[in-house]
Amino acid sequence: MQNIVLDTNFLVTAYKFKLDIFEELKNVLDTKFQVYIVDKTINELEKLIKSGKLTDKVGAMVSIKYLKRKNIKIINTVQDNDVDELLLALSPAQFIVATQDKALKKRLKQKKFKVLTIRQRKQIVLEN
Repeated sequence: MQNIVLDTNFLVTAYKFKLDIFEELKNVLDTKFQVYIVDKTINELEKLIKSGKLTDKVGAMVSIKYLKRKNIKIINTVQDNDVDELLLALSPAQFIVATQDKALKKRLKQKKFKVLTIRQRKQIVLEN
């Protein structure tokens, strides 16, 4: 079983490109998987709804509904760090991180995480 953690920008980008995250993950991973977010991701989505560009606002609203509908598990955190730092604090042996953030991808790879990213606006790929 693979544990996948979705970053905020991954959720919003998937909406913009009309990607079904679960279907794409089934295509990429040849094993069962469980999808997670860290609790601060909800805060970031709510901030986007209040102050983001129109497409980001809509993407954030749809993402929150998607999270509830797909029953994605939430990793509760006690730290007051931003989402990037919380993702980096996870175990690379236990989680694959899905993100579009180039700087975060670089830091994750330095810590030996596998990273999922959206390519060519139509598919999710796994990077080692």
